[in-house]
Amino acid sequence: MRGMFTRIAGMYDRLNRVQSLGLDVLWRHRALARLARVSPSPHRILDLATGTADLAIAAARRFPSAHVTGVDLTPAMLEVGRRKVEAAGLAGRVVLEEGDACALARADGSADAVVCAFGFRNFPDRAAALREVARVLSPGGHLLVLELFRPRFRVLAAAIAAWMACVARLFAGGGAGRLRLPARVDRRDVHGGGICAVGVRRRVDGREKKFSTSGLFVSPVPQKYGKIAA
Repeated sequence: MRGMFTRIAGMYDRLNRVQSLGLDVLWRHRALARLARVSPSPHRILDLATGTADLAIAAARRFPSAHVTGVDLTPAMLEVGRRKVEAAGLAGRVVLEEGDACALARADGSADAVVCAFGFRNFPDRAAALREVARVLSPGGHLLVLELFRPRFRVLAAAIAAWMACVARLFAGGGAGRLRLPARVDRRDVHGGGICAVGVRRRVDGREKKFSTSGLFVSPVPQKYGKIAA
């Protein structure tokens, strides 16, 4: 996985734009708007699987008082992200670090919000990653995950799968496997990490639809997360 992301780091942003027909930018803004409704002013935001830092940069702009730390396993992606952070004038508020979402080198309760866009499906052990999220979030903090889904409408799902495979071959060569859409990321994924989910939703414009390809959930973490068993 790391090798594939290293190969495509320089073209990753273009890949996302083409693959989503530009909608990934809108989805990030809508996801952060949803987070703002439940957590209006988080001061410490942790972005998991930050990649080239699109979500980290958007979060810093959405929450002007926040300090954002982006974590990713791939140094080549982080290098692209650091250049973007510098160009955005956010070097003082956005820091990118190499790290593993399943074993975060962060103190307990060190984040007011944890966010993740289009990376949750790549975690080899989602339950372990969510246990780490629960550990590093402060009491009352929130987890936001923005992810892709296969639409329920089969014809559309087949068309999207073909489109994504074509784009993947064009941009990523042999790394096309990473670009498949998961069937779902639902409450069972979240409960496996000891977090109480309150809104797993397939959505495009705020309404649940069988045609949707993006989804998100915002989950508050219990005050005594240590007592929630995986």
